[in-house]
Amino acid sequence: MMRTSTMLYRNLISLFWLGTLLCATTSFAAPRDLVVVRPGGPKASEEAQRQVSRLIDEIGARAGWQASTVRAFYFNRADEALVHINSDRPGFLLSTPAFYLSNREELGMRPVNQILIDSKDTSCYCIVAQKGGVKNIEALKGGLLVGSALAEPDFVERIVLDRKLVFGTDVDVKYKRALSAIRALSRGEVQAVIVDEIEHAGLKTMPFADDIETIFCSELIPNTGVFALEGSASDADALALDEATREFCTDGEGASICETYQITGFQKVGEQTFDQLIQAYEGPEATP
Repeated sequence: MMRTSTMLYRNLISLFWLGTLLCATTSFAAPRDLVVVRPGGPKASEEAQRQVSRLIDEIGARAGWQASTVRAFYFNRADEALVHINSDRPGFLLSTPAFYLSNREELGMRPVNQILIDSKDTSCYCIVAQKGGVKNIEALKGGLLVGSALAEPDFVERIVLDRKLVFGTDVDVKYKRALSAIRALSRGEVQAVIVDEIEHAGLKTMPFADDIETIFCSELIPNTGVFALEGSASDADALALDEATREFCTDGEGASICETYQITGFQKVGEQTFDQLIQAYEGPEATP
């Protein structure tokens, strides 16, 4: 009798610890979490975190998800984002094209939608210089190119510049926030600045705008948007997120969030939207 009771007690203890382990494992599952990754973007401050939380909370509400099942995280460094993603395995990522291109296979990133900027699903990057300075990107050889986009230099070299310059050999490059970069240009400390489409449009409002000219603009590049992570996000949740963002920027809290993010909408992504971009990033040697 004593032996039977002891065995029963041990079995109960084993079941208790197994249940505790399963609960602990489940607490780290994050199939509806959204991670926003923007290398070189605004600092990962409390305000930035609040803004991404607004985004996923509104998406979750429109998708019919319980508030307790959604969280959001913001990173402006790719390495820190990857640590979190590999640890927590969130369901969704909102990332730059560069982050997608360099991590899509390792993370299993499946496109769900695209963001629209000024109602367009493509955008470009431009390089500006002082008037009377370098006239084209070939003239940049031996000089210094700076800008916030250079937080992701491989993307700029391979996609934006289409491999026309080799970084570190033809031209030196350095990450610098857009405003600081333009000020450095106006002081003659750098030869040129790379800016995205939104930054480029804003140059006309600067006091030294008349002293700056555009020497290069890239081909149009598809905008990225939200990606589902294979093995974490369910097909049903990915579909619900896609549908929840279709009219997201047209009214209410969604419109306010889109204004903050400087986007005008989301659209469903086509199956082959990023094929040419991937091929260009991987290079001619990757062509079958």
